[in-house]
Amino acid sequence: MTHTPQPDDSIADNQKSLNALVRSLRLSQGQFRLILVRCNYGELRQRMVQRLREVSPVPIRELVLPESVESLYRFIQTELADEKPQAVIVLGLESVTNLTGVFKSSNYIREELSHNFSFPLILWMNDPVWQRFIRVAPDLESWATTVEFQWTTAELLKFLTQETENLFRADLTVSLGNYEEIELAWTALQKRGQAIAPKLAANLEFVRGLNDFKHHRFDEALTHYQNCYLIKENS
Repeated sequence: MTHTPQPDDSIADNQKSLNALVRSLRLSQGQFRLILVRCNYGELRQRMVQRLREVSPVPIRELVLPESVESLYRFIQTELADEKPQAVIVLGLESVTNLTGVFKSSNYIREELSHNFSFPLILWMNDPVWQRFIRVAPDLESWATTVEFQWTTAELLKFLTQETENLFRADLTVSLGNYEEIELAWTALQKRGQAIAPKLAANLEFVRGLNDFKHHRFDEALTHYQNCYLIKENS
């Protein structure tokens, strides 16, 4: 089936999301407000956090969660101590080991969050984390405003090309730290109906093989390596 590529409005949509964030910060001073920011790529996150700092009407306190964190509320409370921030950004949810437990406890004590944090709280998360948040903490999520930042189609293709070519040139000991971002970028292109070149398709199969091999899924890895070979042979 042929998919017609969808119009790419990512730049305009990102500006709207940024404007919505700034408006929320301005209107929520002195009161709790939960804001969820969906962003799937570390490079884009860094860019948009920096941009938000530049245009924000208030200073923003940035907190990074450790992998071992067990309570979002206690972590923020401990980090802030006697500070009275005007806004707080929380990063690092993607790396938290017990993410389900953190979200469950946050949902359970949501009233404490709203009563004790008199500032807008911005939780930055990728789509898999966001989907888990919706599933595990539905009551807290119902309080939230959600905005999203996306890459343009050209940026997605550039990212996939760079990352997969780097991995394709490496050996099997290569780090797959960006594997989740690679899969998210590929999914985003599929949703937009964007075709990809055979070379990139082959490299994606190779990366999937690397990931399966790393997790001891050897039959699946072999299938991806064979697909990679066949695409290269037929292109």
